[in-house]
Amino acid sequence: MLEVAMSLPARRVTVLVVLLGVTVLGAGCAEEPEGASTPSSARPAASVTSSPSAEPSATTDAGYLGTILPEPLPAGSFTLTDQRGERFRFPRDAHGRVSLLYFGYTHCADICPGTLAGIAVALRELPRDVARAVDVVFVTVDPARDDREVVRDWVGLFSDDFVGLTGTKAEIERALATYGFPPPETYDIGGGEYTVGHPAGVLAFTPDGFAHLEYPFGVTVETWQRDLTKLVEDGWEASCRKC
Repeated sequence: MLEVAMSLPARRVTVLVVLLGVTVLGAGCAEEPEGASTPSSARPAASVTSSPSAEPSATTDAGYLGTILPEPLPAGSFTLTDQRGERFRFPRDAHGRVSLLYFGYTHCADICPGTLAGIAVALRELPRDVARAVDVVFVTVDPARDDREVVRDWVGLFSDDFVGLTGTKAEIERALATYGFPPPETYDIGGGEYTVGHPAGVLAFTPDGFAHLEYPFGVTVETWQRDLTKLVEDGWEASCRKC
């Protein structure tokens, strides 16, 4: 039975199970319908409609395990409301740190909590100076259900340091368009409930103002730890494509 309309306590149980499992959930987001899209500029390697993604193959391109984008994706600019009710300007308010940007929604059954749980576990196990140099920014694509309080409670299940953003439908559509994503589509599943198509990949922005890497659903905690450490310690030079 689909449980996309779980109450917060039920979602809390799901998130805790994921966190206790240490690694990201391996199952696909079964409740998600077809229709999710990926930006042509970034070409994320996974969408919510794809089968469970295997761990990305190691690449010799700069030594990262994440997927190197064919062309660096500019950070652009958008403004939404964070879980404290303050306006958050991306990437300006990230203050030049490594920023992981993820679009999803709180009623997602496994891809969204699995992705954020994997990042949260990785950051908790990294040295403090590395973890504090990484921002995680979650943007809901379901503002009708995900108001500020809902987003606050949900991201708080993973980490109090995560930024959770919401806004008007128009604001969120503009944020998605910044990276070539189309407006979110909803799909009726009966009983007054619905699911929302959303990108499954996490874009990793570096202090140079570009995303050079994308991480599909299914990467391991170990990959997050290795790549985040490398991103923080080495930084990224826009001209360095084969270093």
